[in-house]
Amino acid sequence: MNRTIETSGSPELVIECKGDLEVEGLRPGELGIEVESDDERANIATDGNRVVISVEDDTEVRAPRDAVVYIAAVSGDLEVKGFDRVVNIGHVGGDLEVEDVGGADIHSVGGDCELQDVVGAVAIRAIGGDLQAEGVALAGQSVNVGGDVALRLVSVDDAFTVNAGGDIALALPAGANVIVHVTDAQGMRRLTFGAGEAVIRANAGGEVSVSSDREASDEATGAPGWGDAVREIEREMSELQRHIEQMAREFGQRFASFGMPAWKVERAQQQAEAAIRKMEAKLQHRLRHIEARARKEAERASAKAARASARSARRGAGFGWTAPPPDPSTMPFQAPPRTSVSDEERIAILRMVQEKKITVEQAEQLLAALES
Repeated sequence: MNRTIETSGSPELVIECKGDLEVEGLRPGELGIEVESDDERANIATDGNRVVISVEDDTEVRAPRDAVVYIAAVSGDLEVKGFDRVVNIGHVGGDLEVEDVGGADIHSVGGDCELQDVVGAVAIRAIGGDLQAEGVALAGQSVNVGGDVALRLVSVDDAFTVNAGGDIALALPAGANVIVHVTDAQGMRRLTFGAGEAVIRANAGGEVSVSSDREASDEATGAPGWGDAVREIEREMSELQRHIEQMAREFGQRFASFGMPAWKVERAQQQAEAAIRKMEAKLQHRLRHIEARARKEAERASAKAARASARSARRGAGFGWTAPPPDPSTMPFQAPPRTSVSDEERIAILRMVQEKKITVEQAEQLLAALES
């Protein structure tokens, strides 16, 4: 099906597609909206300068660059490029590519998300796969990503948080004055670039890397940050759960006002809810993986601490060499060998157990070593 809809001025374009969708801005001066779809029964409704398109199959749409674009829901992949205004995107079941637009407001993406050359601010709620953004400015918000994150920012004017199940690679703009709070597998640290006016929080199940043209002051702010990362992601998951119903209401209010039939609005809401819950399941899987790694890391740290304590407490421990026997005439008075552990040592060991630095079994081994 091929169809051209005549428009004037800056049209409003609302689209729902159950297949893959490509939406592209026309060259400056070109008017009208062109629709090419594999769906021969595509539903296209017009109301003045507003055009509502509902299709069941793969579709390509071309519209004026100054069009106001609202994409309610896409079951497959979505590609949007070449628009001067902010592009509003509800839910994408597959992958999303956005390029050369005036800004982007994105609710949820089930697959990967790639952004490039977005002039205005970008707002993102949740990405199930990986997020890659080149030359963007994120609006003040919290972004939840199930996979890896690679961000190359053109400006940092507001505070924002990025939570990722995988790794985070963050490239700051030249001359950035930013404080980056990092929580990852290496621990917790604060990186300060320049005057540190803006704040970024990066929480990753993997590792966080930050690059800039400025030297950063690196300050460790805590032990390996597994517990903090888990708590942060759990908090974000709880907030994401609360947002599901709110986002569904937003879909209804926004797209019902564009003349979309009630049953289509309801279907878009259901698709959004299902997709967000699917992403939630992915993030929960990542969370369980992080918790498992956290337990292993904690056990490894406890065992290391116990071994270090035992080594320092051993009597007669050498350093790989044997000292010659001392001259009996110069030997000082030797106290009798110890047969018990002092109260202070017992209290110190109990405190280590209470603080979960060592296990009960490790404490018993340490006491035995001290008494030997």
